[in-house]
Amino acid sequence: MDMEIGGPYYSDFLLMSIFALSARHLSEQDRAFASVGKGEYFLSRPRELFLDEMSSSKPKIPTIQGLLILGGRQCAIGKSSQGWLYTGMAIRMILDLGLHLHLGNQVLAEGRI
Repeated sequence: MDMEIGGPYYSDFLLMSIFALSARHLSEQDRAFASVGKGEYFLSRPRELFLDEMSSSKPKIPTIQGLLILGGRQCAIGKSSQGWLYTGMAIRMILDLGLHLHLGNQVLAEGRI
């Protein structure tokens, strides 16, 4: 739904990150495998889009999700240093947004977020 309306929980970066992860699971007999391999084809596009995401004034949820997906993907293929870089950036964004805080019934003022 967010993809259709350009909502706050969709981004091209998140979608391309999902593609990069899911392409790893294509069967070598699948005709699409010939053009996308194990997802390296889709990995270059999220890297480009991430630079655009970073120009935003504050982190967004889809950016965090995309980074966590890419981090897991890279760790799964043995590129753990890259995986931890993506994961570390996502964790830092989580902290910047205050998502780690238990607010209970409190609501933060917009300026504190």
